[in-house]
Amino acid sequence: MQEETIDFRSVITSLVEGKVRFVLIGGLAMIAQGAANITFDVDISYDRSADNLSSLVTILKNCHAHLRNAPENLPFILDVRTFKNVINLTLSTDFGDLDLLAEPAGVDSFEGLLSRADEMLIFGMKVKVACLEDLLAMKRAANRPKDRQHILELQDLQQYLAGEILNKTGDSDNDI
Repeated sequence: MQEETIDFRSVITSLVEGKVRFVLIGGLAMIAQGAANITFDVDISYDRSADNLSSLVTILKNCHAHLRNAPENLPFILDVRTFKNVINLTLSTDFGDLDLLAEPAGVDSFEGLLSRADEMLIFGMKVKVACLEDLLAMKRAANRPKDRQHILELQDLQQYLAGEILNKTGDSDNDI
């Protein structure tokens, strides 16, 4: 089965330029943190405040978002009220698939996730990206077969980065 392509740049640009308050999570966050991962969608956690939901809905309408893998005749109204009544949505857009998780399993809250997130430049824009510890916690909570593989990779990445920090400070005898 061939996956549809996704325009990562357009998804991120839309969210940033639309002033949506979000944290990048999932596969793209793993890549941003340094993991060798392949992903076919964008996963975000988002603030559920009324203003933020309004901004998010505007962006989603502009990119013709609709429920992914749902019957065509299933009623779906893309508005703030919908987002107030759901926690997670999987959507398809003009740019590709977008997964929206207001409260990702494994972390305490959006605010906690945001406070621990790393700010990174992605496509030249400042984006909050889930820290490695939170990515691990979310992968452990999801516990799908692919998540178990991701956990191993993220743990290896953590150990590698910890070693890099030790080598840079001179606290380690392991020179490369």
